[in-house]
Amino acid sequence: MTGSIRSVATITLGISIAGYFIAYPFHETLLGGLLTSGFGAAVVGGLADWFAVTALFRKPLGIPFHTALIPRNREKIFRAIVKLVENDLLTQESIIAQIQRRSPSKLLLDYLEQHGGLLKTKKVLHRVMLDILKKIDPEETGKWMAPVVEKYMDSIRVVPAISDAIEWSIRNGYDDKLVLFVLDELGRLAKHPQIYLILKALLQETRDKYEQDMARRKVVDWLLARSGGYSTGKLAALAQRKIGDFLTQLHNPEHSLRYLLKSRVILLLTYLRQDPVYQAKLEEWKEQSISQTDWQDYISKFISRLQQNSRPSETADWLQIFDNQVERLIENFRSDYGKQERFDRYTKEKLAGIVDAYHYQIGRTVREKLEQFSDEMLVNFMEDKVGNDLQMVRINGSVVGSVVGMLIYLAIIWL
Repeated sequence: MTGSIRSVATITLGISIAGYFIAYPFHETLLGGLLTSGFGAAVVGGLADWFAVTALFRKPLGIPFHTALIPRNREKIFRAIVKLVENDLLTQESIIAQIQRRSPSKLLLDYLEQHGGLLKTKKVLHRVMLDILKKIDPEETGKWMAPVVEKYMDSIRVVPAISDAIEWSIRNGYDDKLVLFVLDELGRLAKHPQIYLILKALLQETRDKYEQDMARRKVVDWLLARSGGYSTGKLAALAQRKIGDFLTQLHNPEHSLRYLLKSRVILLLTYLRQDPVYQAKLEEWKEQSISQTDWQDYISKFISRLQQNSRPSETADWLQIFDNQVERLIENFRSDYGKQERFDRYTKEKLAGIVDAYHYQIGRTVREKLEQFSDEMLVNFMEDKVGNDLQMVRINGSVVGSVVGMLIYLAIIWL
């Protein structure tokens, strides 16, 4: 666009020059003198403005005196820009004021929930954790972690931990969810073919002990089997089906056994809270378990299993558990306004400290970016931004000069 406007300005100047030479032979007539004065003034105005505009960027006609003003004064221009940005536009006070007006917690939650931030965060954490896991030596890690874990486990008081967990589960309804989960798992297990084989083997063993070389019992069992009665296989299938039906019935929250289980849990909680003998037994069991556990071997094998189960698709079970924990933490943060307020206060204090310590970097960064411009790049950049307006100055100079020239001519004749 700048080139087209420059062409219009040049054509305007050319028309002015041509008009002057065409009209000059008739300058002694009224119309010829009027046109000669108008075109002559247009030529003077156009040439003067062309020289002025060109002198901003280059040396018109090779004249070095007060020309190429922008390249010549680039250092002054850069200093002025840096000062403007650092001291007027992006002052410490204005930046801190903008920080204080914002809520970092809301910005964070909005990014996580509305702009795909949660998925991106999970992917980054997955890559970091998988990379760390690949570099871990299971044996060395188990060696230095074993005493730490053992000391931590020994410091935990079992009774308060278990009783608090049970009480929290009952209060939040997780006891019923846990029962349903266990029932579902037992139901799937009961239908497994291996359970049928185990039941069949147990029934056969029981049957063999029942017969114990007694001919009469053997004859009775043989007759029952031959007459289509209950063979060991049929009994095992029947038992497997009954077990499945019983577990299905237990899904009913009104089932008597569900009440019994819940009452037992509450009774266990009472023992944990009030019975010192029961508490002592649990603590003794904990100490025995800790002392009998080879923590180094356990930790090393645990890390090895994690490494083996860490698939490239980042869908390992432990990563899914980690994702669930991340989502739970975010949900808790979203619903806890106290945490959000503390997060906002802490974040704003830290950001204000960073602005105070590194505000000078703004001017330095602007300076570094400006220094990348050569004289030619700077001229091209300025021409691209204001070139059209400057070329319009040339056109206006010719037009205004022409009008003024004709007015002066008329005024001289009038006088």
